Amino acid sequence: RGGRVMARRRRLGPEVQKWIRRTHMYLGIALAPWVVLYGVTAVLFNHSDWFTDSTRTEIDGAALRGELARLGLDPDAVADAALKVAARSAGDARALPASIEVDAEGFDGAGTPVRVGDARIVGGYTIDGVRAGSKERVRISLNGLGRGGSIRLRPAPGADKDTPAWARELDPDERDLLGAPDEATILEVATAAALAGGLELEDARVRRRPRIDLAVEDGSRWDARVDLDGEVDARPAADGGTSLRSQLLRLHLQHGDPGFAGARFAWALIVDAMGVSMVLWAISGLVMWWSIKKTRRAGAVALAGGLAGIAILGLLVLRAAGMA
Repeated sequence: RGGRVMARRRRLGPEVQKWIRRTHMYLGIALAPWVVLYGVTAVLFNHSDWFTDSTRTEIDGAALRGELARLGLDPDAVADAALKVAARSAGDARALPASIEVDAEGFDGAGTPVRVGDARIVGGYTIDGVRAGSKERVRISLNGLGRGGSIRLRPAPGADKDTPAWARELDPDERDLLGAPDEATILEVATAAALAGGLELEDARVRRRPRIDLAVEDGSRWDARVDLDGEVDARPAADGGTSLRSQLLRLHLQHGDPGFAGARFAWALIVDAMGVSMVLWAISGLVMWWSIKKTRRAGAVALAGGLAGIAILGLLVLRAAGMA
């Protein structure tokens, strides 16, 4: 009998390994379409000019070194100047130039703010414009340190058509004709919803309203939008409807539980399944790797390299975004 128990224990390992392999494989098969979708759309996000009519040109920092140098900032000097100006709220005249009057009202005695450590520049400049002699839209992105940037040129859809007169911001009395609920009504409903959720609401404001999309013809075909805050917008109708790129990126961005059953709720469940599956794929892959003794050393080197890479690059990216 003791021999049979030992045999069962020896068989437990292979059975667990088999279960892990099967879970790893079937999850991969079932969610492969979503993996492909997220992979493709992630690349599209990274390359804003792919599959569009726009073009992107890199700005050579070396060629424009003199011009870009004019954008250079001394972050420490800017920070110190800002703190000196802010010191007026503390009523400290010593920290201010004589030309700035001190308003000591509300002085709380906190004292003059002092910078601790070095300041750093985060982000850059973005300039939107129109190409001279055409209606092509231009977006110029410049590095905050003056190191370079990029130019994106995008043709305006239907540039030969002027915006119709009916596409405009409505007057207050005209907005009432829309029959849309006013802000007070929306806030009353939101307050009732908050109470139903067990909390009281104060200092509320309406951040976003739904919109009405429709197709309009007035001799030309337009894709129109009625914003319930009182504006009617119109764009020349796109041939063939929304581009495949835009549709894919919209699917990539779709997330969150809407709070009611429907297609968006089902999509949210799949997003959750994708997140959990990716974690399981990583864990089950590590288990399967560890079960093969001859691959442990090389795998450990690869794993250590991956962890070091994500830690170093992640820290650098977070610092560039001002988050670390």
